[in-house]
Amino acid sequence: MMATVEQWHQQQLISDLDMHFARLIARLSENQSESVLTACLVSKATAEGHTCIDLHQLAGKFLMGTAVPAPVYESWFQALHSSPVVGAPGLFTPLILTASGNVFLHRYWQYEAQLAGDLLERAQPVEAININRLKQQLDTLFPPTAKRIECDWQKVAAAVAAMRRLAIISGGPGTGKTTTVVRILALLMQQSDRPLRIRLAAPTGKAAARMIESIQKAKVSLPVSDTLRAHIPEQAETLHRLLGSRLHTHQFRYHKNNPLPLDVLIVDEASMIDLSMMTRLVKALPQHARLILLGDKDQLSSVEAGSVMRDICLGADHYTEHFRRQLTEATGETIATRPAESAVAARTADSVVLLKESHRFASGSDIGQLAHAVNQGEWAAAMNVLTTGIAGEIHVSQPPVSGITAYLMRQLPTYLETYLQALRAEAPVEQLFMHFERFRVLCALREGPFGVQAVNTLIENHLMEGISKQGPWYHGRPIMIHENNPELGLFNGDVGIAKCNQEGEVQVCFTGQSGEIRGVSPLRLPAHSSAYAMTIHKSQGSEFDHVLIILPDKTVAILSRELLYTGITRARQQVSLLASTKVLEAAIKTPIQRNSGLAQKLADASSDSG
Repeated sequence: MMATVEQWHQQQLISDLDMHFARLIARLSENQSESVLTACLVSKATAEGHTCIDLHQLAGKFLMGTAVPAPVYESWFQALHSSPVVGAPGLFTPLILTASGNVFLHRYWQYEAQLAGDLLERAQPVEAININRLKQQLDTLFPPTAKRIECDWQKVAAAVAAMRRLAIISGGPGTGKTTTVVRILALLMQQSDRPLRIRLAAPTGKAAARMIESIQKAKVSLPVSDTLRAHIPEQAETLHRLLGSRLHTHQFRYHKNNPLPLDVLIVDEASMIDLSMMTRLVKALPQHARLILLGDKDQLSSVEAGSVMRDICLGADHYTEHFRRQLTEATGETIATRPAESAVAARTADSVVLLKESHRFASGSDIGQLAHAVNQGEWAAAMNVLTTGIAGEIHVSQPPVSGITAYLMRQLPTYLETYLQALRAEAPVEQLFMHFERFRVLCALREGPFGVQAVNTLIENHLMEGISKQGPWYHGRPIMIHENNPELGLFNGDVGIAKCNQEGEVQVCFTGQSGEIRGVSPLRLPAHSSAYAMTIHKSQGSEFDHVLIILPDKTVAILSRELLYTGITRARQQVSLLASTKVLEAAIKTPIQRNSGLAQKLADASSDSG
């Protein structure tokens, strides 16, 4: 089997890491072929975002697109069961095999077990809640609206956050997650007999900045006293900054034995958080603290392994009857619920709320209808929006046979017009940020003719003519940071714009939490690249007036309905799509399937969480 793994490596079907891990397992297992094969497959799967492989899915099938078949399930399972490098849950072996036929790297099984145990412990009701007092406060914070809706889910979300130490609030764009959170903060402050230590965080600097902006706007109309309003925090930070990331290590200042000094933690864009980070984050919370996670379960999952937000939200709309009655009493809302169809995630179901009404997109909005159709995998409905939309919100172009250069050179000067004008006028960097955030190119791929690198190069070579350049730098060059650097206060996903003075001195400017501009020498920057175009993955946590989404000219593994949905919902006003009908159909019909054991662990008793 090791010879086969070496061949796969030569064919670039697996990575260096996959091959070296397989070699290690070969030595430890005395070249047991099933263990070597499994090690290679699990390593590859983890790099692709899964936390485990399912032997049932692979057994008897050809692997890696080759003529090499996997063993049949029974013999494969028995061989692993007897292997010295494979153990049952709770044992300390490189690979963990569950009774259901899932195989994990030990580290990822341990992450899931720890996270499930911590979430289950936190998903407990708060003691001594005065329901009558809570109802009065909720009625003040969420007064009835003229528009009749079936249920005020924002009000329900606030009640859940008050009644439990764990609340997961999921909703699509414009469903009012931030508005709800501001009211939740006011509610928790009213409920507490002492000042609360509240922290706000997000996975990226851009998401944190958007969170600050949204909270500042939402506070204005909050129906509370000026004193209470003034105490609602407006500062948000990245998760790495919150936990105290240590330079050049994977360690954090705050952890189980040195918990974060807070009473309430609110985390936005939680769908972007991978399993490892979520485990560390929850482990670093003091026992009494409340955790409120905001996000969209239907967006792309994290780049790294895990689909935490989606796994937790499997219990949505399955409230226990006792808790449903409590919610109805506290909110006055008719809360429809249904018994859980399975035990999966039911133990955290009372902590999950789905916000279901979008306030950003009107009922007739092309963007809203397209996003819904894509999210549901409804190809016919999506095509109907694309072909009959009359609001001018969506424009679709087929990729030219000759390539996309001519198309981009024809369209981008218009899309980037205000930014290009500001550049040529040598506008202050504050204005450049304002204009730059109005439009963005979003690509499915990083490399290739339809990828981020090619589009950024094309823009700089053709559209930046006439802009004075100092080597790779010029006034207005936008860049995105790709590595965390706590010393500089720069984190993966942060966007900066270069400012060049008449003497040729260059500073790359970044916007601080309070809106202040700070400059950093290009020589000190961590890994970065130009940012006219960015991957759809990197765009999570951002919003733009107009996005141009570029899909490849043929179907590739990365295309999915979640990818397309995420790209579409980055737009406030207009979406342009450069994609063939065939590729669009394939993306909409292909949901992401990530193998994970977290949902099942959340359903289990967690006695094996370790």
